[in-house]
Amino acid sequence: MKTLFIWRREFGAYFRSPFGFVVLAAFLLLSGYFFYSDLVFFFLWGGQSLHRGLWDHAFLDMRLVLLLVVPLLTMRLFAEERKLGTMELLWTYPVTDREIVAGKFLACFSFLLLMVTPTALYPHVLALFCP
Repeated sequence: MKTLFIWRREFGAYFRSPFGFVVLAAFLLLSGYFFYSDLVFFFLWGGQSLHRGLWDHAFLDMRLVLLLVVPLLTMRLFAEERKLGTMELLWTYPVTDREIVAGKFLACFSFLLLMVTPTALYPHVLALFCP
């Protein structure tokens, strides 16, 4: 139960500052650009199989963007506590270290899922325009 309180606090922190919106926008812009450039490259060179050609490259590029974005999200978790001076206060709460780490992990993972969810629209948009 205490983990959920920490999760709610940390998840809300992503949206109380411009940091969360900037990271979300940067991820969506970069993944959208890579999807577009992979799509143009795929059709320009006469790709045959969407599964083998386009999606393999699109997910490889998205993996690269996630490799750059995930450390931004995770490094912020404890660095922000230290910067604000609330680290000592957090350790004195009646919660275990495991609950603190689990709450912060769940908040970061939830934000990451929220960030990746709009990319599920890419196949639907492609199905709309390319029958």
